[in-house]
Amino acid sequence: MHKKILVLFSGVGHGHKKASENIARILQSEYEVDLVNLFDLEKGELVDKSSSLYLWMIRKMPGLWRFFYLNKIFLKCTLPFRTVVASSRSKKVLRLLNQKKYDLVISVHVNTSSIISYLKSKKLYSGKFAIMFTDWHLHEFWIFKNADLFLANIDEQKDQMVKLGYSEEKIAVCGTILPVSQNSKLQETDLRKIREKFGLLENEKVILVLGGAAGFGIRTKEIDTLLHFPAKIFVVCGTNKELFNSLQKFYGKQSRVKIFGYVDSMPEFYAVADLAITKPGGLTIAECLLHGIPPLIVDYIPGGEELNYKYLLEHNLVMPLPKNFEEMDQMVRHELETSEFAKSLKQNPYVSRLVTHGEEIKKALTKIL
Repeated sequence: MHKKILVLFSGVGHGHKKASENIARILQSEYEVDLVNLFDLEKGELVDKSSSLYLWMIRKMPGLWRFFYLNKIFLKCTLPFRTVVASSRSKKVLRLLNQKKYDLVISVHVNTSSIISYLKSKKLYSGKFAIMFTDWHLHEFWIFKNADLFLANIDEQKDQMVKLGYSEEKIAVCGTILPVSQNSKLQETDLRKIREKFGLLENEKVILVLGGAAGFGIRTKEIDTLLHFPAKIFVVCGTNKELFNSLQKFYGKQSRVKIFGYVDSMPEFYAVADLAITKPGGLTIAECLLHGIPPLIVDYIPGGEELNYKYLLEHNLVMPLPKNFEEMDQMVRHELETSEFAKSLKQNPYVSRLVTHGEEIKKALTKIL
């Protein structure tokens, strides 16, 4: 009989959902896997308001969110309250665990980790407990001492945890988990069909503009700057319908600009792209790197993505944040003409360290199941 695994995530941020879907696909061939969004269990006005508050804060008061995320005194004071909050949110999760009798819960968000940690501490859940990271830095809020396994993205996370007193045996460095389907390279005939599908001329350049699921950081000023170049501009707005409608009004008659909403075929976009204008979300950057697309960072959410950006820039995995639109124009022009950064990524050893397709995670789980 297959071991039963629950992959539990929270609906705040599309990256956690996508990472959870990816790991579920990777494991389902060998295990019985359920994928559950905590928000689906907690449906109600409070959940909707908390999501809206988060999005409002990062857009309107990013400095306050940065304080919450980075201030060490604030973090030390609030760390003990994680389980207090979790206790009030644990009933529906406990009911699910009792019904299904899972052998392992893999948590992909601090909210879900705090709940499973609380249930383990009260001996209400006796199965194995793993925590998966989705960014390229370490935050103390993610770590719970009674987890059986931590699935880290990078060696530096493991090193930091060891310094904090965690056993090396409980930490597996697995990279960013991407779908198995993205592992295969497109054949030349497939690439031709995709270019025809998008209406691209032979050798026509493509610039991707990405803002994550919420379309964060996509602005008309960047798009206007990109119109200086003889290239097609594909703007992916994610689930942000307001942004999609607004950009359609601005650029609907521009033959070189194509506006897309949420798409589930991103490998096709990466296959034809020469450059990505984006923010440093873990999954988006990992996908760009896997496909050899140079990411030019033009914005980031303060806190988590800010730390991601510092790590990526330090290891020459992204193009730096331009000081102004004139510099952005120069950087884009240089890359489209020379492919210099794209070539450097092929030689960069950190690319392969950041991206994985799941074999490492299977090995790590085998040890605890």
